[in-house]
Amino acid sequence: MSTRTSRRWSAACLAALIGLAGLVTGTGTAAAAPVPTPAAPVQDFEIAPDSAFAAAGSPASALASAQDALATPAVSAAAPTVPIRPTGSDPQPRFPIRAAFYYGWGSTSSHFTATYGTDDPYAAPGAPRRNVTQMRYAGLNAGIASWMGQGSFADVRFPYQLRAADGTPFRWSLYYEPAGRSYAQINSDLTYIRGKYGIDKNFLRVGGKPVLFVWAGGSFSCSQAQTWVQANQSRFYLVFKVFPGYTGCPYKPRAWHEYGPVHRIVTVPGNSAAVSPGFWHTNSSSPILARDPRSWDLAIKQMVGSRVPWQLVTSYNEWGEGTAVETANQWRSGTPYGRYLDLLHVNLWRSGV
Repeated sequence: MSTRTSRRWSAACLAALIGLAGLVTGTGTAAAAPVPTPAAPVQDFEIAPDSAFAAAGSPASALASAQDALATPAVSAAAPTVPIRPTGSDPQPRFPIRAAFYYGWGSTSSHFTATYGTDDPYAAPGAPRRNVTQMRYAGLNAGIASWMGQGSFADVRFPYQLRAADGTPFRWSLYYEPAGRSYAQINSDLTYIRGKYGIDKNFLRVGGKPVLFVWAGGSFSCSQAQTWVQANQSRFYLVFKVFPGYTGCPYKPRAWHEYGPVHRIVTVPGNSAAVSPGFWHTNSSSPILARDPRSWDLAIKQMVGSRVPWQLVTSYNEWGEGTAVETANQWRSGTPYGRYLDLLHVNLWRSGV
């Protein structure tokens, strides 16, 4: 969830998040933990081909293969061309789809230090390709990029993320954040997304339809779900965030998810599970959900064991909320990826991706 929007983590909002267990299954702890002293950044690594991550072995063995692989050029600083339509077949990941929520404009944290710097492609053109490599190492096969509207800072950066997946099986979806809009606004946005991104070869599709996640927001309700379903006109495979009373609403998406990173894991039975490494907002003096690699490992195992079709990570790089699993100085490991991505790698590759 973006910290760039008008939404802020007020006490009331955080209390609502903590109380999500009334809607879905959620577990976690809010105990504080000390933050290790940052270490010097590790040396950057090269982009690896599919074969580097094909084995389900240890993170160290995958790292050795990655270091021996030839580098792939970084994306250009110039705006990439979109869309590029698929030629021939349209290979897409099969369920369970493992995906991470992604924030591509370079959010920052006052508590953690991203080892490789900003993810904003305007400042670091190679960042999207590095991000795709890290997520693929983790066993993820898709990213869900925050989207704020046509022409927004998230919108103009999304083409970089699409092109960063070229030559890989990795796919991208969007997280539509400005929920609560009118039928006309939703219809306009869906037409725009489908025409500009949804037909791209690297956009995530299920059953031939582009996948779109929708953040419900505090104002979302069954009437808003009705507006969305009618405006969609069956163009997208929609995945709504749950809202109070969602199970009784007759206007349903194809799937439901929860965005609740103050819990270690939240599950929408039969639909999705989402795991969080921790939650420590940049404006807070202590975490709401403290980081603990052992609890993270157990949550991943629980998510895999749930066998739900959507298995989600909240988040890859939302630094402002302290939910990132991207490499940071505070959780360095024997690989260039860090402890949180290492644990995803071990659990997800062993279970099959």
